[in-house]
Amino acid sequence: MGSPESEAERRDNERRHRVSVEAFAMGQYEVTFVEYDHFCTATGREKTGR
Repeated sequence: MGSPESEAERRDNERRHRVSVEAFAMGQYEVTFVEYDHFCTATGREKTGR
């Protein structure tokens, strides 16, 4: 993660470092706003602005 020193528009505070992800899930189809709203209600999460 991070950009190489030779990359255009690189910022001084960027440091390259290795990142690992233990688990990853992806849906086959897009999530609609209606589905996401239902998820937020069911889990008590705040709905994000559109």
